Amino acid sequence: MKCVLSKNNLVLGRLLCPYGIYGWVKIRSYTEKIEGLMSYHPLWIDKDGLKPLFLDDWQMHSGGLIAHIEGVNDRDRAKAWCGCNILVDKDVLPSPDVNEYYWHELIGLRIRNFFAGEEDDLGVVSSLLATGSNDVLLVSGDKASIDYRERLIPFIEDYVLKVSRTHGYIQVSWDPDF
Repeated sequence: MKCVLSKNNLVLGRLLCPYGIYGWVKIRSYTEKIEGLMSYHPLWIDKDGLKPLFLDDWQMHSGGLIAHIEGVNDRDRAKAWCGCNILVDKDVLPSPDVNEYYWHELIGLRIRNFFAGEEDDLGVVSSLLATGSNDVLLVSGDKASIDYRERLIPFIEDYVLKVSRTHGYIQVSWDPDF
């Protein structure tokens, strides 16, 4: 099986450090539920180019995730894998429900603002933040926007009116002075 690093790959986790002496590693999962990472197949790793990652066992441990890399049976060999990202092909992700979005689908969309009878371009979504109560869009101003400011806009119905991935924008109602 061969995979080439491309825009179709998503980073869903990272191998952090060895755990114990038998080839286990700690994993940081970027999925909503930590163990959700283990439901995706195939997994890839960016170690000297993109290679398949085979984990033959895993478990939750102290609120985190640990796993055993197939064929790696000592701490030193496990350490050589650490620091690498874990990737999947976007095609293996389940389709989101209506009005649900993966973060990677929102990054890069322009922000069209309709506030107090005015229409403005506030910039582009450069990243998202999870705050616990709701996600927040980090919007970066650019040449096409009203200014070069960064704004944090809560990704909730009160402010986000429409998401059009097809047309590349998110319509919001947000005070541009805030």
